[in-house]
Amino acid sequence: MPIDARYKGTCQHCGETWAVGDKIFYSKEPKATCSKEDCFETQKSKNIPASNGSFNGRQSSYQNKTITTVCPDVEVPVNYTESMEKVVQGIAAAHKAVKALYPDLDENTHTFGQIRSKLVDQLFTVLSSPKI
Repeated sequence: MPIDARYKGTCQHCGETWAVGDKIFYSKEPKATCSKEDCFETQKSKNIPASNGSFNGRQSSYQNKTITTVCPDVEVPVNYTESMEKVVQGIAAAHKAVKALYPDLDENTHTFGQIRSKLVDQLFTVLSSPKI
């Protein structure tokens, strides 16, 4: 059933645009929006909601996409390697801290990763601050 658009927009699937007040098709779960009903139905059929306990019941549209990464073929100076080892040690320390602070939190969740990342940032901020 179409609704009146509250915002102008562009379909991420087909590129169709609409203005405020235009009739659009919208679905929150599974996420789908378009002013063309056939495109909307195609999106809904391909965008099945996550049922794997993902963060807030939502699944990132990038979660299952495969990307190609390229490692530059250059020599890495020793001081870079040594610095990276410190970063890895910081990640390990933050990981252990999150496990200690949140023992029931699954370490394979997005939330765990966010907390760990923030602790790594805080650790390096503390380490780089002048001593008081």
